[in-house]
Amino acid sequence: MLTERQLLILKVTVDDYIQSAQPVGSNQLAKKPGITSSSATIRNELAELEGQGYLEKTHTSSGRIPSQKGYRYYVDHLLTPNPVPQQDIVQLRSVFEEKVTETEEIIKRSAGILSELTNYTSILLGPDIRKHVVKKLSIVPLSPGMAVAIIVTDSGHVENRVFSIPPDLDPSDIEKMVNILNERLIGVSLHDLHTNARSLAPAYRALRRIVPNVQASIAASSSG
Repeated sequence: MLTERQLLILKVTVDDYIQSAQPVGSNQLAKKPGITSSSATIRNELAELEGQGYLEKTHTSSGRIPSQKGYRYYVDHLLTPNPVPQQDIVQLRSVFEEKVTETEEIIKRSAGILSELTNYTSILLGPDIRKHVVKKLSIVPLSPGMAVAIIVTDSGHVENRVFSIPPDLDPSDIEKMVNILNERLIGVSLHDLHTNARSLAPAYRALRRIVPNVQASIAASSSG
């Protein structure tokens, strides 16, 4: 648990760093309104906050900057949110009320609205693909020469890509291929999916005819 003084020093440090983008030192903090401790006491508290992972140094002799843990604590416990105007609430809800099925489109719209509301550039990062693995892979023929590959991950995320197949490919070959792919790829991370699929092609006739296009679909999914 952080003391009241540590909470104040952490909050002022984060506030100052957000404004200046420069490491914050004890002498600098001692001049801030509301802080009555000496520079020596502040140095000790900064060292304690650094030891607990809330602050870090850019180099040995620098002041402190917030760590990821420090930012997380600041947002969760020290930041007082301002009321959101009703028109902004309506705009945010519109993203989720529309029937948008593509995750990428939802992320794109959310980033745009966030940028408009804050007047800052918005960057949204998806989850690390190395931490998600394939739960199921399906290939569904759509028409002669076209099919859709559907990849479901352990987190419930679904990706689909349309790709071309040989028009004369027998449906039984597709079924066999899907069974092989699921046998070999279930449990494989999205990061390694493309490489693993490519290694299967030389051994199986049906896979050799279709796997290059499946690879392209998998590569597109695993890079999203």
